[in-house]
Amino acid sequence: MNDAGVSLPEDQLNLSIVADDVVIDTSTIKSAGAFLALMRQQKDFTVQQIADQLKLSARQIIALEADQFDALPKMVIVRGFIRSYAKLLKIDGEPILALLPKNLEPPVQSAYLRPALTTPFLESRLPLMGRQDANNK
Repeated sequence: MNDAGVSLPEDQLNLSIVADDVVIDTSTIKSAGAFLALMRQQKDFTVQQIADQLKLSARQIIALEADQFDALPKMVIVRGFIRSYAKLLKIDGEPILALLPKNLEPPVQSAYLRPALTTPFLESRLPLMGRQDANNK
C-alpha cells in the first residue's frame, strides 16, 4: 500500500507525470482514462474540444476517459489515441500508457488459409464472350 491507502501494482507506485511544471503522482490515479479526464478538466477543455482536435467522436473520448476499452477499437489503436491525447494536453504519454491494463489484448487467432488454385489463373479457361481467340490482334 502506498501513502494514499490504495494498493497498486509495483510498476505503478513510483510513476510521476510532469505537466506545465506540476508533478502529478500517478499512484493516486487509478486509471489512464481518469488521469486524462483530470488533466482535460484542469486545462479547461471540453470533451467536444478534445474530440474536434483529435478528429474523434465525443463518444470515443468519453469511452476513453471511462476506460471502456470494449467500446473502442483494438488496444493498439487505443494506445495511439492516448499518445495523441497526451500530446494535445502537452504531457508525456508513456506513464499514462503504463496505467493501461495488460490483459486486454484478445488472443491471436490463426487465419484460415484457403488452398491454392490447382490451375494458375492465367492458364484457366475464361469465357471470351463470343470471341474465338482474343490474342489474334
